[in-house]
Formats: sequence, structure tokens, C-alpha cells
Amino acid sequence: MAEPVQQDLDRALPGRPQPEKPLEISPPLRILVVRAQPAGSRRLDLEQERARIEATWAKIPGVEVEFLPVATPKALGERLSHKPAPHVLHFMGHGGFDEKSGLGVLLLEDEQGQEAQVDGPRLATLLRRVPSLRLVVLNACETARLTEEKGVDPFGGVASALVMAGVPAVVAMQFPISDHAALTFAQRFYTLLARARQWTPPWPRAGSR
Repeated sequence: MAEPVQQDLDRALPGRPQPEKPLEISPPLRILVVRAQPAGSRRLDLEQERARIEATWAKIPGVEVEFLPVATPKALGERLSHKPAPHVLHFMGHGGFDEKSGLGVLLLEDEQGQEAQVDGPRLATLLRRVPSLRLVVLNACETARLTEEKGVDPFGGVASALVMAGVPAVVAMQFPISDHAALTFAQRFYTLLARARQWTPPWPRAGSR
């Protein structure tokens, strides 16, 4: 079993300085879930993952879970540009990584349901416009992978590109992950997160977004 890895990137973020205290939000906590299964890709049990996420938050007050109806880059961009903006973005589907270019990608869908790749820098550009984001969960293979090629941008992977763009926290997979492991991870992660939400006192209101 691979050991968990936590990475911190020491970086300057023009226009979006890192907070010196914990980030606050105004309830409800909004989670946007993106499910992508392009035609021709290996089939994943995304409905089971959706069911587990919904079941975890069903009895927790102050949490809203929204599923993006269509997993196209255009649909995602349009949803992120409208309010209320999400605090958490969860992606379930396939990821990939090109060692030579150093770019990581998420496999979304086009209007015909075919594969539409969105690389880390492009996704970072979309998410940079969403200051409400506190967490991005990438439940897909190799989304935390970095290149070892000399002369290639070392931060072109999906997770690293998002961190460099100012997303406060990113959970991603450094290696390939099985469908069963992804399902188990999603259930366990959100179960623990939900319990922590129950144990904390009411969130201080920091103004609506």
C-alpha cells in the first residue's frame, strides 16, 4: 500500500495572498460534484460514489450537495461563474499524466459525450475566479503526479497547478487508483469530514459571497 503524501508548495500568489488564519465561510457549505465518464473510457461506478456522498451528508444540516448535470468544460465554467459559488469541488472520473510535457489532465466530456481533456493550468484558470473555494477533491488517477523531466514545468500536474493558483487545499491521487479504492476513499473521507462538521461549533459568519 502506498504511503499518504502531503506536499506544501512555497509560492507567491499575486493578487491572492495566503490567509494567516483559518478561512471562514458563511453556511451552508456548498459542495459541487462533477462526474465524467467519456465514451470509450473504462467504466466506473460513479453512481455508487454519488450515492455514498449523498448518504454521508443527508442528515447533516447546513450542507448542500449539487451534481453538475453535464460534465463538459463549458458547463463547469458556466456553473463556476454563477452564484452561489461552491466551497468544495469534487471530481470523480478519470485523470491522466504526460511525463514528457509534465501536464496532468482530467477527462471531461464534450457535447457528444466524447473525451474532452482539461489540463491542470486550464482548470486552474477556471478555479482562480472562484474565491469561495476552500477545497478541491480529485478522486482520479495521477492527479497529484509531478514530472521528473528536466526543463519541464514541475507544476503542470493537476493538483500542483491548482495549489499554485491559490486553492487553499487539494486532495488528489499520486498513483493509479482502482474503482473500489476510489469508492472507499470517497465514503471514508466525507464521513470523517461530516463528523468533524458535527463536532465543531456553528461557523462564524464572514459575510455572504
